[in-house]
Amino acid sequence: MARWQTDCVDRTTLVELLDPRWATDSACRQALLGGAPFNFSEHEPIPVDDLVATYRVRERTTTEAGISTLGFAEALLRLRTSGLEKVRIGSVNDLDHRRSFVCFVAADGSRIVSCIGVSQRCG
Repeated sequence: MARWQTDCVDRTTLVELLDPRWATDSACRQALLGGAPFNFSEHEPIPVDDLVATYRVRERTTTEAGISTLGFAEALLRLRTSGLEKVRIGSVNDLDHRRSFVCFVAADGSRIVSCIGVSQRCG
């Protein structure tokens, strides 16, 4: 299994860690395979409970703003039930700027727990 190395995150590893059985993971994989730029935090892992609380608020404000999302509620459920205490955050932005993805990665890099897709356009 691929492992996380904060000093050397490569596209191939990210693609391998995304689970194509989930729609958002699959869309994120396609963006990466299409050459989408990505950025993964080298900061300390963040407590899952803090992220779930923060992203619940973001989900509400995003919905209220009329911005379409992909897999938001599902991603938070997967994160909350992951059994992990802390995760890292990464982002992938598709090349045509239609959607960006937030990915939650196990602190040790053993897996991508879940992803959220957010439209870059309102409506």
